[in-house]
Amino acid sequence: MKRFLVTLQRGVNPIKVQNIRFSSKLAKGIRELNEKQNNASTPTVKESDKIDLSRTFDALDSSSMKTMETILDILHDAEEQSDFKKINVKVHGIETVEDTKYLNEFTTKFGEEIFQYKVIRYLNDTEIIGNDPNIWGTIPNSYNDYIAEFTNEYLQMNNSFFKSNEITFNGHLNHFQSIAKYFMENDSRCLQRISREIEILAKYQRTQTFTKRKYHFPKLSLPPPYPYDSENPLVIMKALSTKKELNLLPFIINDPDVIKNLIIKNQVIHNNEVTPVEMIQSLMEAQELEGSKLFTIMVKKCLYSTNQLNNQKLIDALINNESIKSIVASESKIPSRLFSYNNYRLALSRSSVVDINDDLKILELLKSQFNRFFGLFYRISAFEAEKWMSKLVEFYVHGSAIDTLKLSNDSIAYFRQFISNVEMDTNKSKWAKKWQIKQ
Repeated sequence: MKRFLVTLQRGVNPIKVQNIRFSSKLAKGIRELNEKQNNASTPTVKESDKIDLSRTFDALDSSSMKTMETILDILHDAEEQSDFKKINVKVHGIETVEDTKYLNEFTTKFGEEIFQYKVIRYLNDTEIIGNDPNIWGTIPNSYNDYIAEFTNEYLQMNNSFFKSNEITFNGHLNHFQSIAKYFMENDSRCLQRISREIEILAKYQRTQTFTKRKYHFPKLSLPPPYPYDSENPLVIMKALSTKKELNLLPFIINDPDVIKNLIIKNQVIHNNEVTPVEMIQSLMEAQELEGSKLFTIMVKKCLYSTNQLNNQKLIDALINNESIKSIVASESKIPSRLFSYNNYRLALSRSSVVDINDDLKILELLKSQFNRFFGLFYRISAFEAEKWMSKLVEFYVHGSAIDTLKLSNDSIAYFRQFISNVEMDTNKSKWAKKWQIKQ
């Protein structure tokens, strides 16, 4: 299948579009890796093997990340050697302990979802949407195509860390089960490992270097939710820093009129490059995809660690029924955090959002905003995000009297009141201006 990737040259050179056959070049790269693996004297990748981090997406943000990765490698090598002595009598011998709790269909699916999340995050980090107009308006389908291609080639990557004897218990675990096992032991370390291997796969189809795009979004400070109720597990007490422009998007309703009247209008006023509305909507959809996949992973991690995998009621409440996302979005006041900005109120009042009467549509808007917010919340502080998730799962485990229907109705009422306040405030501003003109 032919894929078209658009990359940016360094400096101020114009964008060049190049047609790249993804699968063929990638497959060639994998064959080269596998040949090196077969010719090597040691059949598995050791923890101490150095991987070139100069092209990882983490390095795009700061060169100091490479130093930190090196330090983490050294520290973790000693830790893993100690751990493996506890698990196995012989590291490469026959006497390995078979951990049967990872040998099941759930674990395979879990590991696959972890890998999919990292592919989505890789695509978002490299800002492929800002570089490839062909993707605009095609999410999630275009992302699913990339996920399928990466997955196919990844399973053929013989020298993957997750195929080593130490991780697979001498081949007893498949690739995705190994990922799930390592993720439960050390999630941050696992995600770093996957990132490196995805970058190794991707570099065989790159011809230029990705650069960060300047979007010139309005500079708005983002206040935390109110009222301040840190004990409520349905509230995320976190403000996203606006140092990164894309952090603004979770607080904006994905509506073309809102985007035009808030973002595009601001760009025109300040004589900045205008970002296509379709691109901004695609950026929102990509953030939503990342957050949605992450939420599923984090819920399953909590269920796994608390032995709640057989609790179907809990699974239905947190995974199968996504109303919890709409509830958290409303309880955390995500849609209304920009209410203090007159330009945002005006943008909403001039959009079709004020005419929405469908309850399901309202819940869908709230859910999409939560997904975008949660993905960035985890990026900023994985520790805080996981801590909040643990509180949420615990709340549902012990909250037998939780009325999800009532909470959903409260979410709808919150959104309607928010829009009503927007219209009321806008009308007041209009009458005030008319009065000033008469005077």
